Amino acid sequence: MKSDAHSGGFDAPPQLDTLNFCRERMAGLVNSLPGIAFVCSSEKGWPVRYASEGCLELTGYTAQEFVAGDGLAMYRWMPPEDLRRFSETVAQGVAKRQPYMAEYRIRAKNGAEKWLWEKGRPVFDPNGALLGLEGFISDISSLKQVENALSQSEQRLRSVLGSVPIIVFALDCNGVFTMGEGRGLEALGLQNENYVGRSVFELYRDEPLVLQDVSRALRGETFTATVVLGGVAFETRYQPMLSADGEVEGVIGVSIDVTQRRHMEEALRQAEAKYRGIFENAIEGIFQSTPDGHYLTVNPMLATLYGYDSPQELLDSVRDIGDQLYLEAGRRDEFVREMAAHGKVENFEAPIKRRDGSIIWISENAREIRDENHQLLGYEGTAIDITARKEAEAALRLSENRLRDIVEHSSNLFYSHTPDHVLTYVSPQSRDFFDCEPEDALVNWSEFVTDNPVNAVGFEICQRAIETGQAQPVYSLEIEGRKGRRLWVEVNEAPVVRDGKTVAIVGALVDVTKRTAIEEKLKHQAFHDSLTGLPNRALFMDRLGHALARSNRRESPSHSRTAILFLDLDRFKVVNDSLGHDVGDQLLKTVAARLEASLRPGDTAARLGGDEFTVLLEDVADVGDAIHVAERIALELQAPLSLNGQEVFATTSIGITISGEGQSAPDDLLRDADVAMYRAKSKGRAQYEVFDPEMNARALERLHLETDLWQAVERGELRVFYQPKVRLDTQEIVGLEALVRWEHPRHGLVSPADFIPLAEETGVILPIGHWVLREACRQARVWQDVRPDAEPLQMAVNLSARQLGQSDLTQCIADVLKETGLAPRHLKLEITESVVMGDAETSIRTLRELKNLGVQLAIDDFGTGYSSLSYLRRFPVDTLKIDRSFINNLGSDIEDTEIVRAIISLAQALKLEVTAEGIETAAQALELAELHCDWGQGYHFARPMPADAISVLLASKQVIC
Repeated sequence: MKSDAHSGGFDAPPQLDTLNFCRERMAGLVNSLPGIAFVCSSEKGWPVRYASEGCLELTGYTAQEFVAGDGLAMYRWMPPEDLRRFSETVAQGVAKRQPYMAEYRIRAKNGAEKWLWEKGRPVFDPNGALLGLEGFISDISSLKQVENALSQSEQRLRSVLGSVPIIVFALDCNGVFTMGEGRGLEALGLQNENYVGRSVFELYRDEPLVLQDVSRALRGETFTATVVLGGVAFETRYQPMLSADGEVEGVIGVSIDVTQRRHMEEALRQAEAKYRGIFENAIEGIFQSTPDGHYLTVNPMLATLYGYDSPQELLDSVRDIGDQLYLEAGRRDEFVREMAAHGKVENFEAPIKRRDGSIIWISENAREIRDENHQLLGYEGTAIDITARKEAEAALRLSENRLRDIVEHSSNLFYSHTPDHVLTYVSPQSRDFFDCEPEDALVNWSEFVTDNPVNAVGFEICQRAIETGQAQPVYSLEIEGRKGRRLWVEVNEAPVVRDGKTVAIVGALVDVTKRTAIEEKLKHQAFHDSLTGLPNRALFMDRLGHALARSNRRESPSHSRTAILFLDLDRFKVVNDSLGHDVGDQLLKTVAARLEASLRPGDTAARLGGDEFTVLLEDVADVGDAIHVAERIALELQAPLSLNGQEVFATTSIGITISGEGQSAPDDLLRDADVAMYRAKSKGRAQYEVFDPEMNARALERLHLETDLWQAVERGELRVFYQPKVRLDTQEIVGLEALVRWEHPRHGLVSPADFIPLAEETGVILPIGHWVLREACRQARVWQDVRPDAEPLQMAVNLSARQLGQSDLTQCIADVLKETGLAPRHLKLEITESVVMGDAETSIRTLRELKNLGVQLAIDDFGTGYSSLSYLRRFPVDTLKIDRSFINNLGSDIEDTEIVRAIISLAQALKLEVTAEGIETAAQALELAELHCDWGQGYHFARPMPADAISVLLASKQVIC
């Protein structure tokens, strides 16, 4: 035969009539399809009476094997559940006298499972009697395989939908459009926004067939229906969306513009009645082409695939397949060469330029068409769009490449091993972790794991993952490479489960050697003193708790008890202040070393902070054992220490406590030892004291007193008493000293000797001192106002060490003077000699600030401290107060008398006033006057009195005698 390019077909042999020639051409075309065209009779089981040659490629069985015998071979290859579902679908199609579509599986001749898609229709004679079925079966296995990948290409699908004459839409359960996409909308003059959010029952209220089809779908029916809208025929596939409970949640539909196809069907109906449904229902693009690259026949799907509105438009537009469609030069030539070599091409993939310039990937299956003389007439075959698959493959390759880059360039090691712990894959990082190549690391895990006990825990976790099939927490291992190098690694792994059984473990190793070392260092730092290296309070308390628990578990805990020694270095502050903190730190480290050397193996020495140390003694029979250790420590510390060329002696005060019969708590024991230490320190240096319950009672009483003292100011329990100061030559009152008293609600009047030291120690002296200052200044101003003609009295107020150390002391005093209206020259601040000399240089700066304010300054208790003349000359003071200890023996003790005389002479030389305190007899007053002492105070003149009593005394205008 010869091809006729102008007729669009092949010349019919002259001996055949036109009808036979058409049938032969159609049969040849059908047999070239990559699927099965079939005809079944209406007998039970729908026996196959005709099957196209595509069945051999699709199933491995020949057409004769399909039709042979009873013609039921096809249905024997289906799984029972698929056969049951397929039979129901066919029965529904027959009952409704309409086409049907079904998907099912078969077992091919080679044993492989394949997914098939069948579209067919029942055939009836003119009288309506059922003759059988006819249709087409396609292989959709590859579609099933990429189904997941297709779900990821929704956006790309929309792009495709926008270029082909179809409509994809979705309805909710009320028939409201939730989505409408596709170029087919243009045929209806609609846009996406015209659909979404509107009800189909509103948009198509004048189209009863559309509403009828939608209602069917909303009732859960899956079907395909065709309607004509605005002159355009749409074939719509309705698919209900069901919830987990089987309720219809909505409908998804695909409408295809089948107007052109319907026209073609009408034109070919008479000549191609037997094969028309098969050809038109194919989901692939179908073509016939000449060897030189010109299409002879195409179906609508091919036209749609390439972006043309109709097959005719494609035939008219594409004159050279190789140049106009194939993106890659020479790809068509390769198609032709493969066809010449094998007589067919299978899965021939190529990128194609569509009409709009977009690129898609197609896969072609075709064969040669030859005449009876074996002359090549052309090619016929199919093309399908595999763009989504290619994009998925590209994405997968990209993902694999990225994953490979991560694995190969990561600092972590990736691996997999069998449930028997045999490594089956190791990433290149094996060189860093195992000191060997990856292929040399494919051995049992145990070859790289040390005997560290922590590894047993790790293997237990891994075994749980293997047994349960569930991921387990991250764990740590210590591994050892081929060169003996050990690393700490963090293991993060997960089981691979197939058919309910763990088949492998995959994971990653992270080198945490440095981090582990840092963590160990931090852990050590968290529980050890950074200066001495001894355990700190936290670790000491932990060990004490364990020691008490062990003691309580023993059969005779009374014979194996726990003791604590609480040590505080004597005069450590003096060393720190005089020799510097560096020497102080050396002293602490040396003491720590000697302390550890004095202990038994198993005992614990700790530094709680500052110069406080503790010792934990286990298995002591009685307190005598603890005393023996305390004495040994004291003896060890008595040896002189050489620090920076300075010889230093360190002694310590030690408190001792021992656990009772199982009732002692760690905190209680430490507290008791602390209380005993303070008792030892109060007795003098280098002492030890054993705790007894009375100490705790006294400490508790002191704590209650401290608590009450903090509240005394707020509750108004403090009182200010005033003791007159007298001119010794005239016996006139010239000033007053303000003295604080505490009127406790339960204990009555508390002696200053009991609460002033406590106030100093706790810091409550600051609010107390401020209150006394303000109250004394206020009262002084009151007495000035009621005695306007008298010489103003000078008010003396004592300053404590803490007050003198306040950075804002001068400003606070200035504020009080301003508030009370008292002139600065009428206020005298008294500071003890020991306080002033505690930090002489700082004291000088503060005293000068106060002097500049205009107040008077006095050094109290003069003669009991260690001030030098050089400092005394620098102190900007106005008065020296001779301590009462020198006044007591005045006249009877020559030495004391001479000291008083010397102090008065010194004051006169420095032009300072002198006040003697503690005068209790007239003889003392007379002798002080003869020594030219300026002022005096004491019980001889008046005891401290409340303000109202002083007011009476002042109002009497009497001279004290």
